[in-house]
Amino acid sequence: MSAFDQQSSSPIPPLEEVKKRPTVIIVVGMAGSGKTTFLTRLHREISSGIICRSDDGKVGKGYYINLDPACTAMPYPPQIDIRDTVDYKNVMSEYNLGPNGAIVTSLNLFATKFDVVMGILEKRVEEERDIDYVIVDTPGQIESFTWSASGQIVTESLASSFPTILSFVVDTPRCVNPSTFMSNMLYSCSMMYRSRLPMVVAFNKTDVVSSDTVESWMSDYDKFQEAMDAQESSGGSYYDSLNRSMALTLDEFYSTLNRCGVSAATGDGVDEFLALCEKARAEYFEEYWKDLNDRREAVKELKEQGVKDNMNKFEKDLKEVDKMKKEEGGVLPATFVEGFHEKEVVSMMPYRRTGDRSLSIVGLGCSSFSDIFGEEVSKQEEGWVELIINTVKSGVNVLDTAPWYGDSERVVGMAIKKLPRSSFYIHTKVGRYAKTDKMFDFTKEKTYKSVQNSLKVLNVDYLDCVQVHDPEFCEDLSIIVGEVLVALDEMREKGIIRRIGITGYPLQVQREIIERSTVKIDQSLSYGHLNLHDVTLLSSSFSELCKNNDIALLAAAPLSMGLLTPGDPPSWHPAPAELKDRCKKANVLCEDAGASLPHLATIYSLAIEAVPCTLLGVKNSFELERMLKASRSLKEVKGFAFNGDIKELPLTATEQEALRGILEREEIFGGEVRNTEGWNEV
Repeated sequence: MSAFDQQSSSPIPPLEEVKKRPTVIIVVGMAGSGKTTFLTRLHREISSGIICRSDDGKVGKGYYINLDPACTAMPYPPQIDIRDTVDYKNVMSEYNLGPNGAIVTSLNLFATKFDVVMGILEKRVEEERDIDYVIVDTPGQIESFTWSASGQIVTESLASSFPTILSFVVDTPRCVNPSTFMSNMLYSCSMMYRSRLPMVVAFNKTDVVSSDTVESWMSDYDKFQEAMDAQESSGGSYYDSLNRSMALTLDEFYSTLNRCGVSAATGDGVDEFLALCEKARAEYFEEYWKDLNDRREAVKELKEQGVKDNMNKFEKDLKEVDKMKKEEGGVLPATFVEGFHEKEVVSMMPYRRTGDRSLSIVGLGCSSFSDIFGEEVSKQEEGWVELIINTVKSGVNVLDTAPWYGDSERVVGMAIKKLPRSSFYIHTKVGRYAKTDKMFDFTKEKTYKSVQNSLKVLNVDYLDCVQVHDPEFCEDLSIIVGEVLVALDEMREKGIIRRIGITGYPLQVQREIIERSTVKIDQSLSYGHLNLHDVTLLSSSFSELCKNNDIALLAAAPLSMGLLTPGDPPSWHPAPAELKDRCKKANVLCEDAGASLPHLATIYSLAIEAVPCTLLGVKNSFELERMLKASRSLKEVKGFAFNGDIKELPLTATEQEALRGILEREEIFGGEVRNTEGWNEV
């Protein structure tokens, strides 16, 4: 989440309070730079009382956070360790990733709950006022942190509440080569300007090679030129001219850059390093804090304008109420088509109003109409087409598909050919595609091409909603905000699409996109966060954020992708073993009571009024009838909440007792919320 955006949904810490807080030092460095050894030295010197930041001369403490999931052993004891939450090897195995991909994914998983880390940190600092430094260790694969969405979330979350600086640890012996030196300086420059935070460059290993040479290159361009001349005489290349040009370009950057030589092995220079950290801390308040407040004000103005726009939209919606078709038995949705639908059938389906649409409380998730779950499409597609048509005839008016779902768009398009266009709302997605090297492509160009292809394959001339698919896999959310959403907004203005949505698992990523975006987002689709074991879609502040921004909340996977069914979940399911075991206990309880776990799970999720539509996949007429039976039984249920009275649900006394046991027993889901990535929330 962006730092200034985060403050729009949580109290802004007063400046005087932030000034009392310890300095956060985010330490980054290339693999082999001696970063971990340097952190060990810092820990030793701070713990020994040699170093002290307090004005009264009292010895302070350090607080350590490890964000390297692949580290096998820590030479110092961190108070917060990513390895306690995310198992790097399991991530690599379960998601079929390489080492670097597993590091990025582990950081992404950890970042989704970084608000919990912030809460722990703020509480500890409040209780123990003698903490001088919060030191954050990052992966040696530096780009996995500095150029990832998770790294940005962590950095800006810390910087929004604590005086925060970056420290770039550089391998001095390698920098005696001017080209390597220039590469390191370009990297430090890019990190500083990307984060906007003050930086201290620590030229490490001065016990091997003094940092005097490289520091002289930064203060005297002629000396760098001499080094370049010497390099050319020993066999230069056309890169030399680039290095010379870059040296001139970075001259101003050098003039304000805090740097010093240190030796992690001997401790030389550590006192100077921490003195520069104090200088950088002052720069944080002089520059970053002011910039942070300016950006907060800009976001506030955008939101105020958004409120005005929403009022105008509301007035427009009121004028269009006459589009709703009123009948004796109540209000039929605008998707009702005389001659295609039967009034008696459609009137049995409950609908919920969101914006200018009335959505059926259950929507058809179309991912099952493909080969991604092992089905043979050629043998099934004719039956699937008929199934989709019957689903729409029953009053279900939301169809959700995606290019990622293999043949799904094509199969849905075959059904659409036989449906009145006004009888349904079609939602598709962009950003995630077939299982190739370019599975994810969030560029503006690809977004345009994907939408055009979806229009063609689905046999429609406009799409009711296009959603950004799994943005958590985008390395930089600025691409989502600056390219994908902008492209979708341009197409919305042209009438090619009607609404813009985002979908994915981590709510934290969706939150950041919503708060950073200058494009109006109409819809959020979350899967796996509204079911018997996980209601964080509504129990967290995310639902309030969507409500304040006039964003419709849709949910998917009420059966938790197979967890809440009698059989075993699919082999690819990411749920931890403990959660799978609890779900099996829930099923045993249901079987003993003569109840159906899928039925209870479906009724519970569909009944929650705060979510207008929940997507459910079906593959045959039996599953369709089961879905329709559950949704129709909720016709008279109004105002049910995730923590509501179970007696309000259309269940038998035996079913109610079984559902109560599932939700309240400690060995199942009682007392805590659990989701598929192993996070626990009270």
